[in-house]
This record gives sequence, C-alpha cells and structure tokens, in this order.
Amino acid sequence: MKHTLEQIFFYSHVASTDQIGLSRRQHYPSKQEELKVTDYHVRCSVVSRYAVTTVQSSVWNQLPIIKEAAFEVDLPSSAFISNFSITSNGKVYVAQVKERAAARKIYDAAKKQGKTAGLVATKEREIEKFRVAVSVPSGARMSFSLSYEELLPRRLGRYELSLGLRPGQAVQNLTLDVCITERTGISFIKVLPLKTTRLLSNTAKGDSDPPPSTHVERSAGCARVRYSPTLQQQNSVSSKGLDADFVIQYDVNLRDLIGDVQVYDGYFVHYFAPRGLPVVPKDVIFVIDVSGSMIGTKIKQTKQAMSTILGDLREGDHFNIITFSDKLLFTAACLK
Repeated sequence: MKHTLEQIFFYSHVASTDQIGLSRRQHYPSKQEELKVTDYHVRCSVVSRYAVTTVQSSVWNQLPIIKEAAFEVDLPSSAFISNFSITSNGKVYVAQVKERAAARKIYDAAKKQGKTAGLVATKEREIEKFRVAVSVPSGARMSFSLSYEELLPRRLGRYELSLGLRPGQAVQNLTLDVCITERTGISFIKVLPLKTTRLLSNTAKGDSDPPPSTHVERSAGCARVRYSPTLQQQNSVSSKGLDADFVIQYDVNLRDLIGDVQVYDGYFVHYFAPRGLPVVPKDVIFVIDVSGSMIGTKIKQTKQAMSTILGDLREGDHFNIITFSDKLLFTAACLK
C-alpha cells in the first residue's frame, strides 16, 4: 500500500492534561520562542536493497506557556509509512495506517463519541512531506517516531539512499546510523557531501569528501555509516542547523549474468542488472517558460539545470529547445 493512498489515524482516550492535538496549520514560532529539540536520531537498515528508516525526535518545552511543536520529515516519493507514534508523559500513542476512506470513517465516529482523535494526511501534491503538530505543555517533553520503508532502485550503475536531516535547529544529540547488508557483497560505497538543495546542478562530481564527523566501516557483505555532527558543524550548514539530505551511494557484486534470486516464505525476488548493453541514442525536447514570471531566481535555476543536463548528453543524442512566453511572436512566414 503506497502512502499516497494512506492516512494516519490517532485514536486514544487522552486526558485533558496531556493536551495532545494534531493539526496541519502552518505555524512557525519566532526563534526566541522555539521549543528545544533535545534529541534527533535517524536509523536506517538496508537488507538486499530494501530500506527501513526510523526518524526519532524529542522536544522539550522550556517556555512558561503551551507551545506547538511541529515534526516534519521528507519522504522519498517511492516510500510508504509503516509506523508513527508520539510519546508523552510516559504514554505511547501509536497511529494506525489506514486506507483513506476507512481512516476518515473511524475518525468521524470517534469525534461523534466525544473521544480525542486526530487525522494526519499527506496531500497528493505534497506526498514527499510528512508533518504533524502537537501542543506541548510548559515543562513537558514529547517524542515523535516515524518509520517508513522503500525499495531502492538501481540507476546509473548504483543504488542511492537519501536521508533527510531537517530538525529545524542545531541539536546537541544528533546522530545518523545506517547499516547496509547485501548477500552478494558490496562492490563500493560512497558518502556524498550534504545535499542542501534539490537542483540538478547540486550534484557532487569527482572525488568529493563526505561530511565532517562521518565514519564508514565496511566488510565484504556489510557496511555501516555513522554521522554525528557537532553544533558548530550543524550551524555551518544554515542558521537553523542541518537542512540537507545525507546521501549514500553503493553497488553490489554481480557475479552471475542471470542475476540474483532470493526466496523467502513462498515469495521470491529476482535482481537482474544486464551489463555490456549499447547506449541507446536519445531524442530530447526541452519546453522552457521564459515569461515574466520566470524573472530572477527561477530563470537562473533553469539555466543552471539546463547546463547540467546538456553536459550529460552523449555523442549521438539529439535535442531541441522550445520556449514559450506571455508574448506573441509573429514571423514573416506566419503573416503570408
């Protein structure tokens, strides 16, 4: 079940003193009013290209008033949410992942019974962003935990794992821990520099160094990557600490031309990566908006992206560029 068809449903008997409420309102307190994020941990286990990632965040309301804490996670477009929970005052509230219509029905029934419930969803156009907001009483601590799963695709001869690190502020206790296990063996593994934007031009090339405080351990069939930046290193990324994607690229040993078949509990998966095939020439047409709405940053980013894309075209490829605007252009041929 893909997360585009899912909604996350909270259903519990919550005392009024817990003051838990879920909302999708876009509310961002000023810097001096921000709640303190005490811990932020990202843990990922990859087994045979299948990744299970858990993001945990703990906040403390050091202010004398109730404040809203927002928990946001960027999800890969191919991932689905498998678990979400909130811990408050020693109580754990676990969400149920339901199909959209079923979740709405249970939620409406709970509201009619006067029970505390919440519904969290991702809009279809925002499927890569998960957000939940919770009211935190003064002096209280609250923890969030989100788990999602994805099958890593192989592109350009490698697998790529991208993990978002966006706690919203510099965090004293921030760690990332990734364990990769491949039965056929790992042929190479590489940690790229932090990806601070998602422009095509923001792509590491050559022998670029991993982020500081990154440690990689590797054996024949297993690799472990740890990342624990200091406060100074986090603040060097942005004024709000880390706001980037941590990217790992790796590939597996391909011993047999027929690929690798794995069987488990009556199911099987066949990994097949053909080698030595000729590159097929491409015919590409670029349609670019050059109207007044593109003035400034938009057209600058478009030029950067085009420069990267055109540089990746191979000999024998053909391309054409079509521009459109809010102005009409008549040529002599059109007037005849």
